[in-house]
Amino acid sequence: MAAACNPAAFAIPDGQLPEVGALTAYPASDRYGAPVIELGGDSPLVISFDLLEPERRYLRYTITHCDASWKPDMLQPIEFTNGFNEGRIDDYAYSQGTLTPYVNYRISLPNPDITPTVSGNYLLTVYDEESPGSPLIDVPFMVSENSARTIPSVSSRTDYDYNGSHQQLEVSADLSAIETPDAWNDLLLVITPDFIRDQSQTIRRPMRVNGSTATFAHDPGLTFAAGNEFRRFETVATSRYLPMGVEMVAFQDPFYHFKLYTDAPRVATDYRYDQTQFGRFTINADNANDPDTQGEYVKVHFSLDLPEQPYADVMIAGELTGNTTTTASTGVMTFNRISNLYEAVLTLKQGSYNYMYYLIPHNGKATAAPIEGDDYRTANRYDVALYYRKPGSRYDRLIGFTTIISGI
Repeated sequence: MAAACNPAAFAIPDGQLPEVGALTAYPASDRYGAPVIELGGDSPLVISFDLLEPERRYLRYTITHCDASWKPDMLQPIEFTNGFNEGRIDDYAYSQGTLTPYVNYRISLPNPDITPTVSGNYLLTVYDEESPGSPLIDVPFMVSENSARTIPSVSSRTDYDYNGSHQQLEVSADLSAIETPDAWNDLLLVITPDFIRDQSQTIRRPMRVNGSTATFAHDPGLTFAAGNEFRRFETVATSRYLPMGVEMVAFQDPFYHFKLYTDAPRVATDYRYDQTQFGRFTINADNANDPDTQGEYVKVHFSLDLPEQPYADVMIAGELTGNTTTTASTGVMTFNRISNLYEAVLTLKQGSYNYMYYLIPHNGKATAAPIEGDDYRTANRYDVALYYRKPGSRYDRLIGFTTIISGI
């Protein structure tokens, strides 16, 4: 079954029913890690999600191999898997005692049905047995050879400013284990800030090559707006006390409603460090032995005190809205001319959440700076992926992957 490798595909297709919730993908060894596993490694990829309906559905999934820019490449399934490239999801559990019934599904990869046999970018597509042409969810993940040691560093001393509003990376790569690489032409470096793939930047040539070491430095693609710390809130409790960031909790059958305090832009405020999850969320609920099946789905009400932006959209970004900054996201807000606030309501499973506000100009790239501000001290997570394609090869090998945290 053909699928498009969308760089922002960690989301639910528009208009798709039933509703999908609490979608996560991570290596089993690190719940907060990027969805990357080692080729032949012993830590599988874990994918978890809910379908918000009372009965189990018979679901299957396939994987598609993609190039470094997340476009489908020319490889056939027999070239990147050792199975039939179709698996059935038999790991599922019904919700227990919740107001909203749902079924939690899990996939662990590799498994006896599907095992990736080459490195690179992949897209996992889940679909109903009865509707193989209508994907329910698409989940991008990566398989790394770790055959090249990549060593990144990050500094506030940038080509744009010093201790200002940017952070700049430098990456060196040890290619001694790669057979006859042409480091000037065969490498591709992709850096992703805080898991948001459509904010990634690509560097196509190193600045210098010394023996088997290639160094990427002083390239515009290595400089990022520093941003600000993620905002946080919790929905772990429905009574007894108000969780973090919550102004009011009310019940309106069949949902609990959590009204968050109205946010204000931080562009002109002093920087304050806060330890966050770099945009991710954790499912958790008071008095729940298993939050994956006992956590409630609740309505979370966001509001932002920002003048109406006639030439741009305002959105909530983070794992809670699919790690994307496109207008196809569920996090796009509406300006309420009565309250004079940007508002949005998201249906989320109980837990602890990070989020950030982005401005999306109608003719430009999404940016958080006009709302959140930029400060060089911000703690950002940068995922560094190094790809290699020698002449005549038909796919991009992922030869190195590492992560660096700035500002701390």
